[in-house]
Amino acid sequence: MSKDRGEVLQNAHNKGEQDQRENDHNPPHSSLMVHFTEFGEQAERHNEENKAYDQGWQNAKKQG
Repeated sequence: MSKDRGEVLQNAHNKGEQDQRENDHNPPHSSLMVHFTEFGEQAERHNEENKAYDQGWQNAKKQG
């Protein structure tokens, strides 16, 4: 994973933590239209970013 890609995933994770504290669940790529129109590598990258966001959300939720 490139440094830039790692930074993108870390930022998504951090955003998930921040949004959980504000009770505003808003993943970076949450639109249904996006899910149905993306394919291949781009869809995989966006899915990874959403997973990182959700992990951040869950971490902040556990911390209370």
